[in-house]
Amino acid sequence: MTDHTSITPTTSTPISTGTPPAALPAVPTSIGGRAVVPDGWHLVWDHAARRSGEPVRVLRWQPTTDRELGVEAVTAVVAARGGRLLSIRRFIGEVTGDLPSPARAEQIAMDVFTELDPRYARLLTPLRVDTQGRRWRTADGHDVDITVRWAKHAHPNGTYNWVTVGPGGSIIEVERESHWDYEAGRRATEQWDHDGWIAAREGTGPQLPGPDAVA
Repeated sequence: MTDHTSITPTTSTPISTGTPPAALPAVPTSIGGRAVVPDGWHLVWDHAARRSGEPVRVLRWQPTTDRELGVEAVTAVVAARGGRLLSIRRFIGEVTGDLPSPARAEQIAMDVFTELDPRYARLLTPLRVDTQGRRWRTADGHDVDITVRWAKHAHPNGTYNWVTVGPGGSIIEVERESHWDYEAGRRATEQWDHDGWIAAREGTGPQLPGPDAVA
């Protein structure tokens, strides 16, 4: 799914649909041999929500102590029960290096799924690898605009799953168990890791067009 939405950076006090339990769910410290959250970043949002009807925790880290939409961040969505990682988005600083070939990106994607959940990964069927773009702004105001490989997979549970691979083989996004609304022709699963979707959900930004989910 493309992510060219550009929103004006906004700072807000973290909000919650409820009081999350004190203990943070486990989030991998590294994926694909790279740290998930950079050293020195702060947890700025711990949000109890629902994703496809399932209770989840939304965790967001940024280099500053305030939650700010539209700038670099790491966002993870974790199942409240069982603690499986459902999605992670890593928009971090400048990303450099050569963009992997589609075949190499597919291999990286399967390696990531296997690292995170080997039993689940064994049931995935590769569908395609698209070339897309991702855009964010660093904390010091520089715009980052990169080309990525988006490796999409199907699972027998009826969901779509993907890994977005950036320059140098960096892991930009991981998503599993995403449902599609075939009648509406757009994603059905909430996008708690997408700043434009969050802004629309909170009433500070417009609804996103398809194929993104309705907020």
